[in-house]
Amino acid sequence: MKKNIKFIICFILLIILIFTLNTSSFAADTSIEGIISNGQSFIEAGTRSNTTLPTDNTIRDTSNLIYNVVFIMGVVVMCIWGMVLGIKFITGSVAEQAEVKKSLLPYGAGCIVIICGYIIWKLVVTIAGQFA
Repeated sequence: MKKNIKFIICFILLIILIFTLNTSSFAADTSIEGIISNGQSFIEAGTRSNTTLPTDNTIRDTSNLIYNVVFIMGVVVMCIWGMVLGIKFITGSVAEQAEVKKSLLPYGAGCIVIICGYIIWKLVVTIAGQFA
């Protein structure tokens, strides 16, 4: 258990270190004339450009894809963990069965959180889609 905690802490610290070392600095023109000329060139580049911003459907589709992948992973983990608990309960001794019964409450709460999170997400997306 301590090895897992140490691994998680080291992984998080590594990610923080990577993000802090990957900083960029920019040289900006702070004079009023430079700011105005850069703003005008930005506006002109935008009017000449034929590119379009992503539509609401593109953003919504990407959001749905990401959430569906995460939801499917959660359901798979939920099912695998339920099978592990079931096997432990069937094959275990009385003491192990008692431990499985103690872990059923957090398991049930996790299942409820995953399913309710999906329901809330779909409600928010559906309601927000009517206003867009």
